Amino acid sequence: MKVLFVSSGNSGKISPIASSQIQMLMSAGIDVDNFLIVGKGFKGYLQNIPKLKTHLKNKKYDVVHAHYSLTAFVASLAGARPLVVSLMGSDVHNTKLNNLIIKLFNLLFWKEVIVKSNEMQVKIGLKNAHVIANGVNLDQFEFIDKQQARLQLGWNSDKIHLFFPADTKRYEKNYPLIASALKMFNDHSIEIHKLDKAIDSEMMNLHYQASDIVLLSSLWEGSPNVIKEALACNKIIVSTDVGDVNERFGNLKGVFIAQLDTQDYFSQIKKAIDFFKSNNSVKGREMLIAQGLDGKSFAKRLIDIYNKIKTQNVAS
Repeated sequence: MKVLFVSSGNSGKISPIASSQIQMLMSAGIDVDNFLIVGKGFKGYLQNIPKLKTHLKNKKYDVVHAHYSLTAFVASLAGARPLVVSLMGSDVHNTKLNNLIIKLFNLLFWKEVIVKSNEMQVKIGLKNAHVIANGVNLDQFEFIDKQQARLQLGWNSDKIHLFFPADTKRYEKNYPLIASALKMFNDHSIEIHKLDKAIDSEMMNLHYQASDIVLLSSLWEGSPNVIKEALACNKIIVSTDVGDVNERFGNLKGVFIAQLDTQDYFSQIKKAIDFFKSNNSVKGREMLIAQGLDGKSFAKRLIDIYNKIKTQNVAS
């Protein structure tokens, strides 16, 4: 089976999410190409239609899989068929107009739609959408000795290290909540590390392995990959009740769910630190496998959708 991924290329390269999914699918024997959409805003994205149309004329695919609504609009207007669309989270939490356009394009062009959580499905109102959270390629998040990881990153081995795996400048990531909560600590042994630029999966793994606690403070998410990546490294987590974090992992020992409130977020970090100091372990990797969020299980769910489409096309 030959599949084309259509995804954003504004960073100059394929996104980590799309890249990881391609690797999972290729490991399962699927032949995958990728077409990058480069442009800012609706107008910038639409300028890619002629290029994609030409690409589709020169190459034949069993399925085209677009990631993110704007990318899917481009693929739709370029004549990509049959088209599978993955909505990523931020597009569903966009304007009412954007959601209306999503519903219109779904009726006119899209064969199957994937959302990342039950919350997304309810919000966008697409009852037939597949709820498939992004899986984690566990091979990319293999164990590294914590002290060795800290040595490579230049972190002080005597401190408690908190890791915020997102860009602090992104509004929806809501870093000011964490900053306010940390001001309530009078403890110089606590250190926070932030990501203000994208890094590859190898460096992400190094940061997770060097950390004691991973923090998420988002206002909205679909099914946040960083939570699953941190769990793949068996890390303690403090997260706002966002996306599917509480639904999937809220009962796991070592996962602390905070309200969008400085006092409560401070309280949950404190609980997480106490949990860490008690040498308690987090069975995150085990839970990911149990929930089918490992790479092999995730790839199988995508392939089942692709095969369903291929069978329908043959029958028609």
